[in-house]
Formats: sequence, C-alpha cells, structure tokens
Amino acid sequence: MRAMPLSPDHPLLLRIVDDLATNGWSEQSIFLPASLTQALAAECRARAAEGELAPAAVGRGVSQGVREGIRGDHIQWLEPGQAASCDQYL
Repeated sequence: MRAMPLSPDHPLLLRIVDDLATNGWSEQSIFLPASLTQALAAECRARAAEGELAPAAVGRGVSQGVREGIRGDHIQWLEPGQAASCDQYL
C-alpha cells in the first residue's frame, strides 16, 4: 500500500508550515499511517540497538556541536533504499 503524496497546498501541510513559523514545531496526530509509524518505530529501535544512531547536534556550520543539555536524542537520516518501511511510501 502506498500513501498518496500530498500537494504543496494541502491543508495539513499548510497547518504544519503555519505551526512551524509560529511555534517552531508542529504536532499532528494523523500525519502518517499507523502502520508506517509502527514500522519506523521498530526500525528505529533496531538501529539504536545496533548503535547506528548518532547524537543529535545543535547549531550550524562551525558552531554546530553535540550539547546533551539541549538535545539528548539520537538521529539517523534515511535515504531511499535504506529502510524498506519507508520505501513502500515513496
């Protein structure tokens, strides 16, 4: 099952953009299908257990650095072909 791509003027995307501009964040309870959310959560747990996630940094350029007092999470960017759970929705 593939998700339908959202157009740039879709009301949900416009709400997210407005939230980001106003608050710096947005929370949407129905943005991703539940099956994708569950698959990504399992993928993330597996990658974390393998030590594949990197500490999240703050800042940009020369001022970018890991500051656990500000961000204590870990991340990994996924590219096409790196996670079957994502690729089915591309």
